[in-house]
Amino acid sequence: MSSPTSSSRTEVMLLDPACTREDAAAVIGRAVVGGYAAVCLPPTLFPLRDAPEDLRLVSVAGYPTGKHHPLIKASEAHMAVVNGAHEVHAVLDTANVVAGDLNAMISEIVTLREAVPYPAVLRVSPGEDGTGGDLDGDRVRVFCRAAVTAGADMVWARTDNDVAAMLEAVAGSTVAVAAPVDRAGVARVRVFADDLGHGI
Repeated sequence: MSSPTSSSRTEVMLLDPACTREDAAAVIGRAVVGGYAAVCLPPTLFPLRDAPEDLRLVSVAGYPTGKHHPLIKASEAHMAVVNGAHEVHAVLDTANVVAGDLNAMISEIVTLREAVPYPAVLRVSPGEDGTGGDLDGDRVRVFCRAAVTAGADMVWARTDNDVAAMLEAVAGSTVAVAAPVDRAGVARVRVFADDLGHGI
């Protein structure tokens, strides 16, 4: 896979359970050389020493299934921010997303927002690829409504099909869209570290 052309919007993700601090340092080095916007690493690797100040540091909470108690998820997110993360990618309980349970999603995002205070960025995901199946337009819109209402900063589109629906759903709000595809309107594009060919 070639590097995305919009490197200034690209986030490099390394979430291999076996990754070490040396692996993280290698990814950070590649991100700096490639001019990438951010790196996303497991919360257990924070704090990250010697990371350049202009590189956004992202961690995860509830990844990848979202099937963690909201307070555990919030604690994971908060510890990442306390230890230097600028952003948190939090996976919501996919069952609530699939059910279109607006109140449950709002409740979870509010809990996460309290744990990730401004200026840290809270990004919420309806689930990762392969979890919960495809979401139809109505469910995407309810998910985005919850994100806007509860104060999230960014929503994660799992697939190319979700991007257009999410961009439409958050139009007029301050919520941005992140996705695994590089297309107009997407604020952040994610690539996996292995796809960069850095040998980790």
